[in-house]
Amino acid sequence: MKYNLYFEADSGRYNILCLEENDLPVILNAYKRGSDSFTLLGVKHFINGLSVLKIFSYDLAMPRENFLRYCHKNNQLTINDYEKYLKPSVLGIYGKDLTAKMIGNAEFGEYKTNSPENLSPFIDLNRLLQIKEIKNSSFDFSILIKLCNEINDNFVRENYFSVALLCRSLIDHIPPIFKQKTFKEVANNFGSKSFKDCMQHLDNSMRKIADLYLHTVISTKNLQPNRTQVNFSQDIDLLLSEVIRICS
Repeated sequence: MKYNLYFEADSGRYNILCLEENDLPVILNAYKRGSDSFTLLGVKHFINGLSVLKIFSYDLAMPRENFLRYCHKNNQLTINDYEKYLKPSVLGIYGKDLTAKMIGNAEFGEYKTNSPENLSPFIDLNRLLQIKEIKNSSFDFSILIKLCNEINDNFVRENYFSVALLCRSLIDHIPPIFKQKTFKEVANNFGSKSFKDCMQHLDNSMRKIADLYLHTVISTKNLQPNRTQVNFSQDIDLLLSEVIRICS
């Protein structure tokens, strides 16, 4: 699925058109954190003073430039001295309004805190961008990218059960890249001693935490995971950097 977005901010009114599904979490995370800007495919977008964000599906197969020309030809493109954009009413012609589904009643900056740690995604966005840029005919990275996006999204939402289970899925997904069948084989056989130590930490500690919550049955009192308990971001980052090195 692709998306069309409409913004109203201090910088004016503008669109991001034909956005890929894997890139949408970058914008949603920036919205939830109340960020002044976000970077998408090497382009920095400023959203300080954001007052309106509308998200629509894009139901046509028409490429972005052709879509803009088509809307211009049909007098649907708003142009003035400083701005050129498609209004929400126009975007609604070519897709469904998904704003309620994607952000509901969440306010801009709802998850913003004074803690720099809380403002950081679990998986570094530049690292994620590097994965997206890999050109390798041996492996399809779409599921890995989707897992990374969902980990970041759930981490921001404080859905720590989901973070633990998704991290477990991530490490079980990538062994073929290292020419191994299981992640335990990756942790025991691949790379330097330091790399192995970090991967064994993931395979032992992180996997056991995920398994604990995966198999916990209801009782009179259940404990829940928190941010600190599921934050294996440094080891995951090292793992992903090695994936990038091997496959690039």
